[in-house]
Amino acid sequence: MIGVMKMLTKEECETALSKLWDNTFGTDCITGEDLDKYVDIIDGLIQYVFNHQPYKFEDLKPNMWVWDDNSEWIFKIKSVNSEIDIEFENGDLTFLRTVFEEGRFFPVTKAMEYQE
Repeated sequence: MIGVMKMLTKEECETALSKLWDNTFGTDCITGEDLDKYVDIIDGLIQYVFNHQPYKFEDLKPNMWVWDDNSEWIFKIKSVNSEIDIEFENGDLTFLRTVFEEGRFFPVTKAMEYQE
């Protein structure tokens, strides 16, 4: 994949898939940079869904749901005060405080790795 991954829209993914489908099975032949662009979009979608990258500290925001790889649980961030003071809402209306660690917090889709 070329460049930095960005958040993909549903329309971008649908267009890329349509273009690649038409290129493979239809009469619309795309090549060069256009083909690379659509392949990158589909590759980006695969990376986003299956190759979860941990959040950086600056990515964490209040009201954001995250997967905590240490506890193997999903939490909602209540506040981010500093790298040593992140407050989470626990499902029973209690709050937990923790510290930021590299490689600890992920998009909630990472929880799918733990399904049987």
